[in-house]
Amino acid sequence: MNYDNTSMERLGIIRQQCAAYREESPHPSRPHIETAVDNETWNRIHSHFQELLSAASDTNNDSGREGTVPQIPLQMAALTDLCVFVRNAAAMDRGNQDKSSSAGIVDDIIYTIKLAAQHDIAYSEAANCAALAGQALSNMVTGNKKLQHMLVEKELTSNSSLPSETAYWYLLASTSNKAVISGLVLILNNLKGYAGLTKMFCSSQAGKALVAVIGERFGESEDDEAEEKTLLYAILSGIIECKCLELVLTDELVPKVCGLLDALAVYCNSNSDPAIYNRVSTNDLLQTINAILASCSTALLRIFRSSNEAETIASDDIMDMQSIMVVHHALGSTISIIGSITTDMLPALVARISESNLVQQTIALLGLLSRQLPRIEKASMRINDSQTSSVADSVAHLFMLKRDLIQILGNVAYKNPVIQDRIREQDGLALVLDHMRIDENHPYIKEYAVVALKHLLEGNNASQEYVRHMGAIDTVQDPRMASAGLYTRLGEDGRLVIARDQHQHQQQQ
Repeated sequence: MNYDNTSMERLGIIRQQCAAYREESPHPSRPHIETAVDNETWNRIHSHFQELLSAASDTNNDSGREGTVPQIPLQMAALTDLCVFVRNAAAMDRGNQDKSSSAGIVDDIIYTIKLAAQHDIAYSEAANCAALAGQALSNMVTGNKKLQHMLVEKELTSNSSLPSETAYWYLLASTSNKAVISGLVLILNNLKGYAGLTKMFCSSQAGKALVAVIGERFGESEDDEAEEKTLLYAILSGIIECKCLELVLTDELVPKVCGLLDALAVYCNSNSDPAIYNRVSTNDLLQTINAILASCSTALLRIFRSSNEAETIASDDIMDMQSIMVVHHALGSTISIIGSITTDMLPALVARISESNLVQQTIALLGLLSRQLPRIEKASMRINDSQTSSVADSVAHLFMLKRDLIQILGNVAYKNPVIQDRIREQDGLALVLDHMRIDENHPYIKEYAVVALKHLLEGNNASQEYVRHMGAIDTVQDPRMASAGLYTRLGEDGRLVIARDQHQHQQQQ
């Protein structure tokens, strides 16, 4: 479609009219302008949208022909002006939301987003148009449950098998950061305070795909202060609070899952109310977390077995670094989550954890790491300096996880005889005792083991007798403590006690 002079003149006229609408849109800086927009004006705005979108669609279809491409910037600029009018009017007067929707403006904005996003690389006007269209749509649905529901149903239900055809996806996939931000704000405002809609969003195939993108972006973002990461977390925390995370979280060890786990870890770490942990830690979520731990254990075992020297991980050649980093990411976040929710548990959460296989998986994972990453009692036995930093960092990370797993066992055992017994019967107590020795890879792991052991033994005669029978206390004396005149003993109540000198230690035997 080649534009003749008449068509160009018409485009120029529309462009001027749209610019006038923008200048006359309701805004705090223009108090003299009536905030409520009448139906007649909305119908005219709709007519302008329709004419521009029809012309832009023809231009888009014939963009390879001479004389058509130069029209795109003008078309996008005119559409941008209309979007600004809609954005301002919807923000200034909530009555404008329903009026504009009745005039067909929602569909106009959605089409504008999809059309503009296709040209955001070649034309800055198109990128700006997509961003402003996203802002307009966001303002139209904010606080309006009817329109929120309509938009989610329209975009996700009708595009359930094609998530890439949704307006949300077009914005998030844009090369323009401004458009991406507007897409995130749109999703946030669309779901905010509406648990039923959040569930609908996360239950649809398109919604799951969108949450996966959001999760992956969150996991990859390293700037905690960036606006994008703040919005990503706001969306994910809303999903967590609505107990919908289990609808999108899987046990796949892939970046999107790592990002979702990161968000849950941040959420748990930033909240210290046991009631919150109890609310979000549903049976389904605990089952998924348990499955992720199992997947991590399987992946680690496969990596260890593929090495020629699995006991010490001594060379870059025997490590699949890409695989190990994904496992580390997922494992680190999962353990952080478990550590947070087990710190101060309500009885209901204790019961759910007791019924799950979480304790068994924690013990199995600690056992795996203990076998493959043995204790090093001399600094000279550490991995040599010639190794790459990536290998050294990955191994150090695994050693740190042993500490966290020991802490989790202590948390879940706190004043809980049932779990104390289960940990002992599944050799978890023996594993904790085994870490009450010097380890140059983690000099303070013994202190974590001491605290965990206190919780494992307190009030549990069977576990206390188990420790005495093994003679474990005598075998875990630290030479560094001995040189300072300090010794460990087991008190009558099952608590570990530090004796101040050799004479005091001998008196209490």
